[in-house]
Amino acid sequence: MNRLALIIPCYNEEDRLPCEAFISYASEHPDVSFFFVDDGSTDGTRSLLEQMQMKLPGRITIVSLSENQGKAQAVRMGILEALCSPGDFTCTGYWDADLSTSLEELSGFLRILNERPEVVMVTGCRIKRLGARIKRHEFRHYLGRFFASAASLVLGLPVYDTQCGAKIMRANIAAEIFSEPFISRWIFDVEIFFRVLNMLGSRWCEDSVYEQPLSSWNEVANSKIRIRDIMQVPLYERVRDYGNATLYRNRNALPRAWSVRSLVSARDFQETRNLLHTLKVNPATEGIVTIETFNSLKNTSLSEGVVKITERSPNRLSLSTTFPGSGFVVVADQYHKDWHAYIDGEETPIYRTNGILRGVSVPAGTHKLTFVYKPRVFLVTLFLSLLLASLLAVHAGVLHMRRNT
Repeated sequence: MNRLALIIPCYNEEDRLPCEAFISYASEHPDVSFFFVDDGSTDGTRSLLEQMQMKLPGRITIVSLSENQGKAQAVRMGILEALCSPGDFTCTGYWDADLSTSLEELSGFLRILNERPEVVMVTGCRIKRLGARIKRHEFRHYLGRFFASAASLVLGLPVYDTQCGAKIMRANIAAEIFSEPFISRWIFDVEIFFRVLNMLGSRWCEDSVYEQPLSSWNEVANSKIRIRDIMQVPLYERVRDYGNATLYRNRNALPRAWSVRSLVSARDFQETRNLLHTLKVNPATEGIVTIETFNSLKNTSLSEGVVKITERSPNRLSLSTTFPGSGFVVVADQYHKDWHAYIDGEETPIYRTNGILRGVSVPAGTHKLTFVYKPRVFLVTLFLSLLLASLLAVHAGVLHMRRNT
């Protein structure tokens, strides 16, 4: 049976927090513990939480933030607190404090995780349909559909409802998802999908994330998220100002060298470009190679590893690679036949990856992977230069001998 740590982010919820519903559910479900995060509330929210905690000590935990940091950070701090607690929780997640999604829906979420071990995250899905009581303002419904459709297109996943505030996931997955702060204070749900996508890849993500249609959902008045919050999702971080210019860092940029978990084949460069442009392949976890390369490596089960750059110069790049099994390293440098790769001094093939990059298959264990640029034009030119110099030397010697005779 799964033990669940459910995070409830709270900010000025004095008039909206259904305390009795939480207490009643916790009393009837000993496998569920609540972690309420007071996100710098300025009303009587803290007092209500303390009263609830007194009624169920050990089952209700209060996490206090000194100032308001937004829902994303509140949920993150709650999950990190839960994972560090002695409760041995197998699952965690978050639920809206106003219970727009009833706690009775939790049983369906947990049943999916119990019955389907391949599923790592269950997220609520507010589908208006016959037999379901989904009460939502029309404007917010259509705005949400537009946003979810755009997010689905960007993610390359058939997600119907990214923003539902009811999500449950396995504890080990949550530890990775919430290890780093989120970009957006409010609409961080899309970032959660993006991080799962980076971890699992698009093929596995479709099987590992399950959208659970809700039987009821009731929109509570005075929601704190505003339309302008949807527009404020910075993809770039300001690093430094230089007079009239500003330097930004792309938060989603890949490193110069990384490992992928799977390979995808493409017939030609056009198909490779289409796979990347339509987001059917996630380059952070998947590499696109030619059909010939794919067939030669298809029996290799790729593992996730650690890739570190140890030396770099215009004509040389050295990496340290550590893999528990066979791995595949992608280097964000242009593929060219004059580049050569060596693993611990032994030459190994370089495969054209993602159309224009370099990829190398590496064995298990810790190894030194080195790329060296040996331009054949330079070698030919050097050979011809040495040959010409030799001929000139011979010619000079002949002339010298003739003069002496």
